[in-house]
Amino acid sequence: MCYLLSMNCCRGFLASLVCAALVACTESAAPDSGLVTHIEQASLSLDGSLQVSFTITNRSSRAEDVPACDGQASPNFQRLGSRWEDVGGSLCSTIYSAAPVSLASGASMRGSAGICCVTPGTYRLVVAYARDGSPSATSESFTVP
Repeated sequence: MCYLLSMNCCRGFLASLVCAALVACTESAAPDSGLVTHIEQASLSLDGSLQVSFTITNRSSRAEDVPACDGQASPNFQRLGSRWEDVGGSLCSTIYSAAPVSLASGASMRGSAGICCVTPGTYRLVVAYARDGSPSATSESFTVP
C-alpha cells in the first residue's frame, strides 16, 4: 500500500512519514475475529437488570476462543455514550473455570448474560479482545427503553 501511495500521489519526506504510520498501524492491529454475535432478545427490568440472550457463530476457517465461565460464554457489556464504555459482565467466581471455550469453525453456541443497575440506552456485547485490549468481536448494538 505504501508503495502505491508513494508512486501515485505522495512525494518526499511527508510520504515516507505517512507510509511509516500506515505500516505501523497495520502491523500492530490484531486480525479480525471470525466470531459473529447475534442478539436474540434483550430486556431491562424495572430494577435496572439487563438480560440478554445471544448466539455466537464462528465464521472463520479456524477454531476461535470465546471468553467463558464454567463452560458458558461470558461476554462484557458496553454502553454507548460519547464512545463505547465497559459497564460490566464477564466476572467469574474463582470456584468456576475461567478457561475459554474453543468454538470450531462453522459452530455456534447460545448463551445468556445479565448485569444489574443499568439505565435505558444502547448497548453491545464484546465476546473477544485483540492482544492490545481492544474489542475484536462485538455484537450488533441494541437499545433497551
